[in-house]
Amino acid sequence: MRKDDVLAYFGGPKKSQTKTAAALGVTKSAVNQWPDPIPLKQAIKANARSNGDLRLDMSVYELPEIHGRSKSHRRHAIA
Repeated sequence: MRKDDVLAYFGGPKKSQTKTAAALGVTKSAVNQWPDPIPLKQAIKANARSNGDLRLDMSVYELPEIHGRSKSHRRHAIA
């Protein structure tokens, strides 16, 4: 999610960082430090608080690879 889109949606015509911060429950300083795209946690919050008007495009975020045991591995560990 692009920072400019979030600022325009919550911050109004002047793209106010203060209004955006208040809408998302973060500090103005945090909004000022956002990279582009904004952090995933804040993008999820912006998507929810905008009732989906701000689209969350997961393709722009790198998600960590999750390493875990498979169900079959767990069955053998318990037995």
